[in-house]
Amino acid sequence: MQKEKMTVEEFLQLKKDAQVSLVLLIVFGLVLFSSMFYITAIGARTQMYNSIGITVFLSVAMTAFRPYFLPKNILEKKQPELKQYSTEGYSVSSAFLKRVFLVYSAAIIVVVFGFASAYATRVETILPDDTLPSLEQKSIIEQKLEGNSNE
Repeated sequence: MQKEKMTVEEFLQLKKDAQVSLVLLIVFGLVLFSSMFYITAIGARTQMYNSIGITVFLSVAMTAFRPYFLPKNILEKKQPELKQYSTEGYSVSSAFLKRVFLVYSAAIIVVVFGFASAYATRVETILPDDTLPSLEQKSIIEQKLEGNSNE
């Protein structure tokens, strides 16, 4: 991908990889951000999951999207006639598939564990009633316990 000279076939392969990586990034982003909205809606640990989600999304974008999309755009700006070629008939490269599989599988594992740790049901607050000791009773009990431990 970092070659100075590239054949049209290599460019079309790069263009196909860039298109697929864009689609995968959009789908991953939609799933990730919808889960972030869900976590926020249920009132769980929003800040923790959102920070994990943004970090994972940016990491995926930098490792699985940018290495294909940026060189394609640079080449298209240097040689505008390359835009007219179609990627029909080209499939994604095996190096691209390996990289994307590793990056997205790691990202999905991190996001799933982050979601599981952030997902928590709301804890109901127990209001004091007659069965719970008041603060005054609690201090009296603590004083008695301290007195017993000193003896």
